[in-house]
Amino acid sequence: MSSTTITNATLPEELAAIPQDYLSESDQPGTLVELEYDTYESMTYSEKDLVIHKRAIVYLPYGYSEDIEYNVFYLMHGGWSDETTYLGTPDYPSEFKNVLDNAMADGKILPMIVVCPTYNNESNTDSSSYSLALQLTDNYHNELINDLIPAAEGTYIPVLP
Repeated sequence: MSSTTITNATLPEELAAIPQDYLSESDQPGTLVELEYDTYESMTYSEKDLVIHKRAIVYLPYGYSEDIEYNVFYLMHGGWSDETTYLGTPDYPSEFKNVLDNAMADGKILPMIVVCPTYNNESNTDSSSYSLALQLTDNYHNELINDLIPAAEGTYIPVLP
């Protein structure tokens, strides 16, 4: 098996607390947008019988340009949550958006695109049922690979020569 480097990142020696001022708005704010895409009902995904219209909340870094290639981080919520859990919405951003803005402005993390989807299926509250959430999580790879990643990267990632 060959080894391939996929990042130049290094892990810190120890974890550090998020600075309190990172919770406040940054002078270099990124933008939250909604990405709408179509997928299929999770339990019968392979039959492609029932189309579901979904959205993801996408963070675009300060100064985002279609001419720049960015890393993309897909951040999934846990149970009893949805695509708005971490970043909020374009109209009501969360403190975590501020953390991203401030950490990028300070050079602690590289500018990146963050995509927050949901594995919820036909209802916004599917993840509140533990057994259903487990099934949806097991099936989510179909939507992620075939529908969400192509929609996100086709919209926000440039095709470079």
